[in-house]
Amino acid sequence: MTGMREAIVRGTLGPLLKRQDFRRRGTTWNRTLDELVHVVQLQTGRMAAWLSINVGIYLPLVDSVVRNEAPPSFVATYRCQVSSTLAHIAQEGFGARVTGTWGSHFDAELGREMLVAVESGEAMGLEAVADAVERYVLPAFQSMRSLTAVWQTISPTGVGRGWRANGSWAVPILEARFGDREAARRAFQVRVAALPPAYLAHNQESLARVAAWLGLPTVGASVPPETC
Repeated sequence: MTGMREAIVRGTLGPLLKRQDFRRRGTTWNRTLDELVHVVQLQTGRMAAWLSINVGIYLPLVDSVVRNEAPPSFVATYRCQVSSTLAHIAQEGFGARVTGTWGSHFDAELGREMLVAVESGEAMGLEAVADAVERYVLPAFQSMRSLTAVWQTISPTGVGRGWRANGSWAVPILEARFGDREAARRAFQVRVAALPPAYLAHNQESLARVAAWLGLPTVGASVPPETC
């Protein structure tokens, strides 16, 4: 499937995302906006036997609080504080059942490699990945172009649409920014209290930064690094 992956990256998905102002590194694409970064990843399995689409949103505000770092020049999916997959976005955001994983199959009659949906066994052309991203992922990103929109989606009363917050601190930080600061402080304290001592011991500085940003006294224990 390595050749098929390259055909998708260079022939269908890559050109689609380039037209939407994404830039590529390997099989990951970034689109940088004022307050966040949209991320798309074409993930392949062991020995390139399958592929799927992961999507994420990187929030520099969260990293500035938790890590005290400037945004990276290019964002990998693991750094995103909000994430999803093509299948979840399609189902929960649009009510559509779309394959999340493809394998490959050589069609002797057509004389070419075809994608095969793992869930249904349906064969389809290489353009299927880009078509699904254009139909579901790009519109989902269109509704997530600001911190306010992200908060309205992932907050405890948000609409979700297939997106989920990762790590421990994106929700309380955005809650403090756009929602109820007291509720954010309570949520932070509950999360800290539930963390294993080993994690706390290794992340004193991160805990102190988040606590200070929320206006809480420094706590003598800490948190795991924010992950995507």
